[in-house]
Amino acid sequence: MHGVGYAFCGDATTVPAARDAESARPSCWLEWGRKRFPLSSGAHVIGRSADVEVRLDAPSVSRRHARLVVTPGGTVLEDFASKNGTFRGEKRVTAPIALADGDAIRIGLLLVIFHARLSSTDTQTLSRP
Repeated sequence: MHGVGYAFCGDATTVPAARDAESARPSCWLEWGRKRFPLSSGAHVIGRSADVEVRLDAPSVSRRHARLVVTPGGTVLEDFASKNGTFRGEKRVTAPIALADGDAIRIGLLLVIFHARLSSTDTQTLSRP
């Protein structure tokens, strides 16, 4: 209100800001065509249902098809006994399996790619032709 002042009485503390924009980005994500699904720490259900974290609306995808579990130690993929299966590369997922950056995952007939951002201390090794 104009003409009315406010007073603050208390201890103020400074909250450290994120080091940079890089640290605010998710550490891993899924890509399906042009769609990107950021994955924070915890469990992420993949499926066709409206209440899942990674929604892939396609007839070959079960309502609750598979799950990704993201931890500081890595990301694990598991199938929920889906009718059309979950595959990492050409291998069907029958038990929880660890993922690596660039892994191709097939959910039913849909191809998604798993990406993990390298930490700032890791060095990316390039292969030469």
